[in-house]
Amino acid sequence: KQIDSAIKLYQRIIREIGRRQSDQLLSHIINNSYLKLGLLYYEQGDPEKSIVYLNQVDSNYEYYDLSLMGKAWSAFQAGRPGEALFNVEGLLNRRMVSSYAYEARVLAATSKELMGLDEEAIKDLKNVFRAKDRFIQWPTGSARKQTDEETLREQTEEFNQWDVLDEMKSIRLFLNQSILRKKRPTMVRNQSDNVKGVAEVLDKKIRDLDKLEQEARRIGDRTLLEEIRQLRGNLLKSLEAHTDDMASLGADSGKDPLVEKMGLMTYLKYGFQTLLQQILTEKDQTMQGIQLTEQNRRQAREKDDFALMIELEIQREELEDYYGKLNQYEVWLRENFPEELNVELDRWASLSGYGISSINYNNIKQVEANIARISQTIDVFDRLFYAKRSNLESQIQDLLSDVEQIEYQMKEELEKEESLERDRFLKTNYFDRHQKESKVGPLKIKEKTGGEEEKR
Repeated sequence: KQIDSAIKLYQRIIREIGRRQSDQLLSHIINNSYLKLGLLYYEQGDPEKSIVYLNQVDSNYEYYDLSLMGKAWSAFQAGRPGEALFNVEGLLNRRMVSSYAYEARVLAATSKELMGLDEEAIKDLKNVFRAKDRFIQWPTGSARKQTDEETLREQTEEFNQWDVLDEMKSIRLFLNQSILRKKRPTMVRNQSDNVKGVAEVLDKKIRDLDKLEQEARRIGDRTLLEEIRQLRGNLLKSLEAHTDDMASLGADSGKDPLVEKMGLMTYLKYGFQTLLQQILTEKDQTMQGIQLTEQNRRQAREKDDFALMIELEIQREELEDYYGKLNQYEVWLRENFPEELNVELDRWASLSGYGISSINYNNIKQVEANIARISQTIDVFDRLFYAKRSNLESQIQDLLSDVEQIEYQMKEELEKEESLERDRFLKTNYFDRHQKESKVGPLKIKEKTGGEEEKR
């Protein structure tokens, strides 16, 4: 009965909202209703109706991959493995990083097996086994050099990132060569030119990795993104080491080592400043998303759309968690921000007591500045903790009120059904409203005569 009531409710939502002028919120509600109807009919064992409703889901809907998965299972339930395979391949081609990718590959393998494509089915199952839990085991250290390239490509087949992998391979190869070249004993005259050239190429490779990071962020591959960041960290360490070598060879290279050191610090400061600006922009956009989600959740609550309200609640929690991680990243950037490399020759202008006192005074000022910076960091954490606790308490209160309202509505529905059942019983079974008949016809009441009246 509850499933039937839910189906009628979603059908009513589609009829009512379909007459209105569509906007972002209404479009989300309609697509959600089509999706829920398709899944409900699939659970009821009616795959044809399920496919009809799932076909109405917009391709731009955020859960479109779930609708494709539902159509695939419905077609498989209806005994059409070819149609199921078509929908599964559509999901894999459209949403490479979908959370249903591995389930889709298992269904594709089963469908291919039913169609007689045993070799392709075995290949799909092997890919699922190698890439289980959505994490690819990337080789590290010396084992990375011995990894067969074809095996690595087969493991990452569904991500289609050959250009990124090849570029990372070339960067890693150059990094290893530069480390080996640095360890070899060479003549001082040639070593200066060698270190200078390696440092320039390392700087270029770091900029190339920045572009690769944007590409990995665009396709949503967290494993590849972590790999790029680790490689860039190694490049930065190698660049710093080569910069120190250039400083030690400053007399032969013709450049001041202090100038080289200042150049590296300027580069690091620029990189940190860029990252900090991107984090602040991302925080603003995330906060706007949280506010929009909260506004839509209130509208859904006013319309008693509990399904949409719960989905928006989950989405808001995810955005708040993401916002908290951005805050942690911002705190880390501010704490590790490169300091200015100031060459204060006036400190050493005099060896008198005044000069030494000035140095001590400046050191004390630096300690006080560090204490103030740590205090600001603690204040930021306190504000984050207080905001998180307030949000959690607010969410608990909202959930309690929603549960209370749902219980009240369920109680009303139960009382209404009991009243209807009682009325139906009284009308049909309790009173016998049919006229009784004898074997020779209806019973007749004998009329009294005048003589009988006189006797009485």
